[in-house]
Amino acid sequence: EKPDYMKKLYLLATALLLSVLSFSQLRVALVGGPPWASVKETNSIPGWDSATQPNYKSRTGINIGFIGEVPLGESGRWFFQPGFMFMSKGRKYAQVNDEATATLNDTLIYNSSLVTNYIDLPLNFSYKIPLGKQSSFLLSAGPYLGFFFKGKITDETRAFSTNKFKKEETTLEVGKGPNKAKTFDFGVNARAGFELGSVLITGFISQGLTDFYTASYDGSFKHRVIGASVGFML
Repeated sequence: EKPDYMKKLYLLATALLLSVLSFSQLRVALVGGPPWASVKETNSIPGWDSATQPNYKSRTGINIGFIGEVPLGESGRWFFQPGFMFMSKGRKYAQVNDEATATLNDTLIYNSSLVTNYIDLPLNFSYKIPLGKQSSFLLSAGPYLGFFFKGKITDETRAFSTNKFKKEETTLEVGKGPNKAKTFDFGVNARAGFELGSVLITGFISQGLTDFYTASYDGSFKHRVIGASVGFML
């Protein structure tokens, strides 16, 4: 049986699609491409900024979904663009210890990845600047509401003394306790690019405004995604 929040997600998505489809001038585009996801973390752990933070890197994934488009007014330049997107988020961590450190903790290499997948509902307003009869430059921005879909944490270590490799995967659960994800993620996003006939070529950025994760220590965790996508009007 699906969790209650997933049932609410399906209901909300259905309501959004039905409301958008009620517009007779609606256009819908199928879009997708690679995102580069990272996490903006702040905490009060001594030395974290200099010793730990530099080891975090962005991770790649996939974003794919639909963007609707409803004209606003008579100018033909303003549009309402709601969307329904599957979005990969998270981050990676990689640390290689020198011999002195590896001897103390018996760890030569430590890698970790936080993989979180969301269903994002962006609610953007777009402005188009005509470049030709069938081409334009577009800018869009607005808030988004993200629903946690699934996630996992993968830890990989190589021991210094035995050179043995160990890999552990932990499912990221939703809840209010430590080491759990929040059900909802709220933030802002923007998209810019070109519309060439029925083809969309755009780049986008999104920034979470709420903490999506509760760690075992005091800290703030917010998603950040930069990506590119290609779309086709259906």
